[in-house]
Amino acid sequence: MGKVFVEGVTKNFGHKVAVDNLTFEAPDKGIVCLLGPSSAGKTTTLRMIAGLEVPDEGNIYIDDVLVNDLSPRDRDVALVFQSYALYPNKTVFENLAFPLKSHKTPEKEVKDKVQKAAAILRISHILDKLPALCSGGERQRVAIGRAIVREPKVYLFDEPLTNLDAVLRVEMRSEIKRLQKELEATTIYATPDQLEAMVIADKIAAMNEGKLVQYDVPDKLYDKPENLFVAGFIGSPPMNFIDCTLLEKNGKILLDAGDFTYDAAFFEKLVANRIDSEVILGIRPEHITVRREEFDKNDIRGEIRVIEPARPEMIIHVRVGETMLVAVTSIKERYAIGDKVWVQFQKANLHLFDRKTGDAIF
Repeated sequence: MGKVFVEGVTKNFGHKVAVDNLTFEAPDKGIVCLLGPSSAGKTTTLRMIAGLEVPDEGNIYIDDVLVNDLSPRDRDVALVFQSYALYPNKTVFENLAFPLKSHKTPEKEVKDKVQKAAAILRISHILDKLPALCSGGERQRVAIGRAIVREPKVYLFDEPLTNLDAVLRVEMRSEIKRLQKELEATTIYATPDQLEAMVIADKIAAMNEGKLVQYDVPDKLYDKPENLFVAGFIGSPPMNFIDCTLLEKNGKILLDAGDFTYDAAFFEKLVANRIDSEVILGIRPEHITVRREEFDKNDIRGEIRVIEPARPEMIIHVRVGETMLVAVTSIKERYAIGDKVWVQFQKANLHLFDRKTGDAIF
């Protein structure tokens, strides 16, 4: 297939910077997810790789060939849009065959490639149907099939599952992962859904306001976020963030959150030169233990304010002074709103961020 290298690419629309000095590489036969909220620059990035937008700065390479000046049809990429973009008056077979016929592919080859793609996508039984008579999942498969029949070097997916219901989304993200591995296709996949990215991607390019904020394997973005944006965007429920001041008192380094203090000896070597600085303590809900009895000197006293059964787990909101902490615990635990409990942070899973820069300290 073909690796893609995006080097220092910037794209402006008037005074708005849509993509800002973006650099990343999608390896041959790998799948990279561009992950970020609306206006992060994901779609613009895909459109520049496809040749539908021209970068103001930087270069784009496909298989080590500079493609900045190549037309979209000469780049050998296929873009699957958020909308299915199917021809309503053509059958599924005709929709799949269209890109091949537009390249004047011989009729027998068209038939063979369409049937092969339909078999891979499990839509052979609907080849004679019009799109309007197909389900949402079937229409999405047809849109993907139209890209597969061309056998391009690179597949680009622009939020392809947005219009599907929750059940179909789960089914189709597994299908896309399967297809990508089966076809050994270099794929760049844009999505605002962090779970989708975590499931599908070999590597994730987390983007915010046009900038690349972290590029790594999914586990690293989850376990070792490099900044507040990634820490908060990835994970559900999201990470708890607690504003703190680093203090030294009686020879001990403490995190003062106002409503409680926390012994920061765990961070001592990292924060010894940051005394009196403003930081943010981060802890994921699944790394908070809720108990009825105090277990450790660092345990924090609080009151349960909200309980959300989310089987097979339970999400608990614990109020500590004016601070609200969210924890995930077993549904087997019996708690009620108003219960007084002790909250314990799993030290090995604590994160610390600089409050001014948002960058990770630990």
